Amino acid sequence: MMPPALILALVLLLSLIHISHLQQEDGWQAAVLLSAILGSDHLTERGRSSMYWLAAEAWDLAREPERRRDALGGFLVSAELLPEDDELHARANEVRAAFLAEKVRRHPLL
Repeated sequence: MMPPALILALVLLLSLIHISHLQQEDGWQAAVLLSAILGSDHLTERGRSSMYWLAAEAWDLAREPERRRDALGGFLVSAELLPEDDELHARANEVRAAFLAEKVRRHPLL
Protein backbone atom coordinates (compact mmCIF):
# COMPACT_ATOMS: atom_id res chain seq x y z
CA MET A 1 0.00 0.00 0.00
CA MET A 2 1.25 3.48 -0.87
CA PRO A 3 2.00 5.97 1.90
CA PRO A 4 -0.82 8.52 2.47
CA ALA A 5 1.41 11.48 1.51
CA LEU A 6 2.20 9.85 -1.84
CA ILE A 7 -1.48 9.13 -2.44
CA LEU A 8 -2.39 12.73 -1.68
CA ALA A 9 0.33 13.98 -4.03
CA LEU A 10 -0.92 11.68 -6.78
CA VAL A 11 -4.54 12.80 -6.35
CA LEU A 12 -3.48 16.46 -6.39
CA LEU A 13 -1.41 15.91 -9.53
CA LEU A 14 -4.28 14.17 -11.30
CA SER A 15 -6.62 16.96 -10.17
CA LEU A 16 -4.31 19.59 -11.67
CA ILE A 17 -4.16 17.65 -14.93
CA HIS A 18 -7.96 17.44 -14.83
CA ILE A 19 -8.24 21.22 -14.42
CA SER A 20 -5.85 21.70 -17.34
CA HIS A 21 -8.03 19.48 -19.55
CA LEU A 22 -11.16 21.37 -18.51
CA GLN A 23 -9.51 24.69 -19.34
CA GLN A 24 -8.68 23.26 -22.76
CA GLU A 25 -12.31 22.14 -23.04
CA ASP A 26 -11.22 18.50 -23.26
CA GLY A 27 -13.97 17.03 -21.13
CA TRP A 28 -13.31 13.45 -22.20
CA GLN A 29 -9.72 13.41 -20.90
CA ALA A 30 -10.72 15.24 -17.73
CA ALA A 31 -13.51 12.76 -17.06
CA VAL A 32 -11.25 9.77 -17.64
CA LEU A 33 -8.74 11.15 -15.13
CA LEU A 34 -11.47 11.74 -12.56
CA SER A 35 -12.81 8.24 -13.12
CA ALA A 36 -9.36 6.92 -12.27
CA ILE A 37 -9.30 8.99 -9.08
CA LEU A 38 -12.81 7.85 -8.16
CA GLY A 39 -11.76 4.24 -8.74
CA SER A 40 -9.23 4.48 -5.95
CA ASP A 41 -10.05 3.80 -2.33
CA HIS A 42 -7.98 6.75 -1.20
CA LEU A 43 -10.55 9.52 -1.04
CA THR A 44 -12.42 10.88 1.93
CA GLU A 45 -16.19 11.08 1.52
CA ARG A 46 -15.92 14.84 0.98
CA GLY A 47 -13.19 14.26 -1.60
CA ARG A 48 -15.29 11.60 -3.33
CA SER A 49 -18.26 13.96 -3.40
CA SER A 50 -16.14 16.71 -4.96
CA MET A 51 -14.67 14.34 -7.54
CA TYR A 52 -18.13 13.17 -8.59
CA TRP A 53 -19.18 16.80 -9.02
CA LEU A 54 -16.12 17.56 -11.15
CA ALA A 55 -16.65 14.37 -13.15
CA ALA A 56 -20.23 15.44 -13.93
CA GLU A 57 -18.93 18.77 -15.25
CA ALA A 58 -16.31 16.98 -17.34
CA TRP A 59 -18.82 14.50 -18.80
CA ASP A 60 -21.12 17.44 -19.59
CA LEU A 61 -18.28 19.12 -21.46
CA ALA A 62 -17.62 15.82 -23.28
CA ARG A 63 -21.31 15.70 -24.26
CA GLU A 64 -21.89 12.39 -22.48
CA PRO A 65 -25.27 12.86 -20.74
CA GLU A 66 -25.58 9.29 -19.41
CA ARG A 67 -22.16 9.42 -17.78
CA ARG A 68 -22.91 12.90 -16.44
CA ARG A 69 -26.10 11.57 -14.88
CA ASP A 70 -24.18 8.67 -13.31
CA ALA A 71 -21.62 11.06 -11.83
CA LEU A 72 -24.37 13.28 -10.43
CA GLY A 73 -26.01 10.23 -8.89
CA GLY A 74 -22.67 9.34 -7.31
CA PHE A 75 -22.46 12.87 -5.98
CA LEU A 76 -25.87 12.59 -4.33
CA VAL A 77 -25.02 9.26 -2.71
CA SER A 78 -21.68 10.46 -1.38
CA ALA A 79 -23.17 13.77 -0.25
CA GLU A 80 -25.70 11.91 1.91
CA LEU A 81 -22.81 10.60 4.02
CA LEU A 82 -21.51 14.08 4.84
CA PRO A 83 -22.58 16.69 7.36
CA GLU A 84 -24.59 19.18 5.38
CA ASP A 85 -23.21 22.62 4.63
CA ASP A 86 -24.61 25.43 2.46
CA GLU A 87 -22.59 24.58 -0.65
CA LEU A 88 -23.32 20.87 -0.43
CA HIS A 89 -27.01 21.57 0.16
CA ALA A 90 -27.20 23.90 -2.85
CA ARG A 91 -25.44 21.41 -5.13
CA ALA A 92 -27.62 18.52 -3.98
CA ASN A 93 -30.76 20.58 -4.61
CA GLU A 94 -29.46 21.52 -8.05
CA VAL A 95 -28.92 17.85 -8.93
CA ARG A 96 -32.33 16.79 -7.61
CA ALA A 97 -34.01 19.58 -9.60
CA ALA A 98 -32.13 18.56 -12.77
CA PHE A 99 -33.16 14.91 -12.28
CA LEU A 100 -36.78 15.91 -11.76
CA ALA A 101 -36.77 18.20 -14.81
CA GLU A 102 -35.31 15.40 -16.92
CA LYS A 103 -37.97 12.99 -15.68
CA VAL A 104 -40.72 15.47 -16.58
CA ARG A 105 -39.20 16.00 -20.03
CA ARG A 106 -39.18 12.26 -20.65
CA HIS A 107 -42.69 11.72 -19.25
CA PRO A 108 -44.71 14.92 -19.76
CA LEU A 109 -47.87 13.40 -18.29
CA LEU A 110 -46.29 13.10 -14.82
